[in-house]
Amino acid sequence: MSNPQATDVTGKQYFNFLVRYYQVSPHVLVKEAVDALGTFRVQDPDCPFSWEEAFNTYEIKIQIAKATSFDPETKASLLIVSLEHHLNKSREIELNSMQGNLERQIAEDKGCGKTTNAVEQLRRYRAEIKRWSRTKLSRNNGEASRARSAIKEVGVQVLITIAEPDVQQYFVRAGDDKMWTFRGECSYSKIASVSKNLLEIRVNHVEQRTQGGRTS
Repeated sequence: MSNPQATDVTGKQYFNFLVRYYQVSPHVLVKEAVDALGTFRVQDPDCPFSWEEAFNTYEIKIQIAKATSFDPETKASLLIVSLEHHLNKSREIELNSMQGNLERQIAEDKGCGKTTNAVEQLRRYRAEIKRWSRTKLSRNNGEASRARSAIKEVGVQVLITIAEPDVQQYFVRAGDDKMWTFRGECSYSKIASVSKNLLEIRVNHVEQRTQGGRTS
């Protein structure tokens, strides 16, 4: 199933680049294509959408510039250098270890007499990044669903009611019972962050009640 956020990102990128296509010279477009090879950027290496946006930017610039004069191996090699830089910056274990895993696979292939060129390395990287992206999005959706269910507890509803505005702003009362729920625009990372804050508030309340019972 397609992801609306991912589709929206891709659509906006194509529109913006097509507008620029008619505003700049072919030489500028080719230069941007060359720059795209050596300056592949991932805004947030831990975010699947950032990786998708980075690959879309790279592909669109190359396609619009019609840079067919670039050797495929050269293109792949230049992109791999930047890609590996961002993989190593990521805090995600799967991404951070991806380069080492691929290098071991290449060494095993070489031992079997098989040579892995840059184009094939890039193909493997992209396949693994897509696999990681699907897994992480699925995991995030599951955790977000559990977090949305957890706040239905009476104790958590009370905490939201008495919470400070900077916490309460991420919730809205909904349904006939007017229970607090996360706002629809809340991202997974925000849901996780706010849920963590609520848990800390809940623990503090329990500790305060426990201490009050001991002193009374």
